[in-house]
Amino acid sequence: MNSHKPKKLFESGDAPKHRRRIRLYPKGWSKIRKEFISKHPLCRSCELFGTIELATEVDHIKPLAKGGEPADEANLQSLCRRCHIRKTADDMQYTPGRGRRMPNRQG
Repeated sequence: MNSHKPKKLFESGDAPKHRRRIRLYPKGWSKIRKEFISKHPLCRSCELFGTIELATEVDHIKPLAKGGEPADEANLQSLCRRCHIRKTADDMQYTPGRGRRMPNRQG
């Protein structure tokens, strides 16, 4: 039997820039996420509108890119996929299917 192992192309720090990933989430994020969904199983946004939907995503209320704390429970909320996509698009000032919104210009 010939057991062929794939050749390691780079060490973690030598990957070309386009292959490197910036770690935004803290170590152990999957555990934090799983515990948070267990404690808060319903979509917070849907609840505000009077509907019940199971949450599938953990959202950062203040986005990490805007300085939000990644593991602070006060900065987390459970959302369903649809609400999470909508909120993320809003956070990024992006309208799905229409591209980025341009800021209002005067003059």
